[in-house]
Amino acid sequence: IDDAGALSKSIKSDLDKKLKDLEEKTGYRVEVLTLRKLEYETDAFSYTDKILKNWYPSKDELDTKGAILVMTSGKEGAVSGGDSFMNAVGEELLDSIVGD
Repeated sequence: IDDAGALSKSIKSDLDKKLKDLEEKTGYRVEVLTLRKLEYETDAFSYTDKILKNWYPSKDELDTKGAILVMTSGKEGAVSGGDSFMNAVGEELLDSIVGD
C-alpha cells in the first residue's frame, strides 16, 4: 500500500512480483506500506502491529505474515509480523534495519 505515493508503477510491479515469489518459496507474506506520517499513532511499530492484527485477526493467520512500514516525512519505519515471521527475520537483521 503506497499511501505516500513514494513508489513508481514499475517499482510497485517489480516489488509485487518479488514479494509473491518470496511467499511462494518461503510461505512468508510480506506487505510494504508507505505513509507520509502517522496521523493517529505516535509509534511506527504500534501502528504496524495494529494494521497487521486488523488484516489477520487470529494468531495463526498472523504467524507467517509481516509488514515493512516506511514513512516519507522522516527517517522512521518499522518491521513487524507474526511469531514465525519475526523469528525468520531475526534480531540481527531487525536491529540493522531499525538502526539505519
